[in-house]
Amino acid sequence: MTSRIQGLAIAATAAAIAIAAPAAATSFVFNTTGNNTTVSSKVFSSTVAGTTLNVRVSAWQAVDKAGNTDLDDIQSASLGLWDGGLGVTGYLNGSSGSSESTAGNHHQIDNIGNVDFIMLQFDKAVSLTSIYRNVYDLEGVKGADDSDAAYWADTGKAIGTDWTAVYPLSGLDVSEKLWTEIAGNSSDGSAVLTGTVPTASVWLVGASFLATRNDGFKISSLTVSYTPPAVPETATWAMMVMGFGAVGAGLRRRPRVAVTLA
Repeated sequence: MTSRIQGLAIAATAAAIAIAAPAAATSFVFNTTGNNTTVSSKVFSSTVAGTTLNVRVSAWQAVDKAGNTDLDDIQSASLGLWDGGLGVTGYLNGSSGSSESTAGNHHQIDNIGNVDFIMLQFDKAVSLTSIYRNVYDLEGVKGADDSDAAYWADTGKAIGTDWTAVYPLSGLDVSEKLWTEIAGNSSDGSAVLTGTVPTASVWLVGASFLATRNDGFKISSLTVSYTPPAVPETATWAMMVMGFGAVGAGLRRRPRVAVTLA
């Protein structure tokens, strides 16, 4: 009798898992414009229907590794909070060259010399669906009014999942083959990620690594899709409660066994 009751409880639990109500995905938009300052990192928040998502943004640069142009050394940079959107200010070339100027639009996310990128650390796993790029000419650089971009999602949690502090990327070697390209042009606008978009809590978004033209842009907004964990429906919860209640009742009915101490 007891094994039958336990079997019913297990079946009820399995049903609860199988019949969990599918959760709907919700789009969250982050406004990433600022008041023309530079910082080490910045937290942005977006709230929809009582649910709040947070993202910590920091700035980085990828420097071609000597002897292997497919690998890049990562170095830290300054994050620009501009009225046109997020930008990156670091070195022009290598890790000890002259610094980029905040004049002439060289404080964008660009691939002039080093490749600029930002790291997005969300407090929940999300799918990045689009970025809005404002495109500016780079003073003194020909053909620098393009906006090809690239992204990488940390689906394997190689970087981590804690969003409360900036992960130390400096000194890491990153393969350029990991990045997925996003086509751009000389016009401002929203770029939608196509194909099967992965889900991750950490995303890297930067200028193109493979483009033949010079690219530069500021990101004024991000749109992500978040799907909360599935929740069992009310009827399923009732099945679980009944199942576990049956187990308890069955255990209370079990005959007591006398034990004699030697």
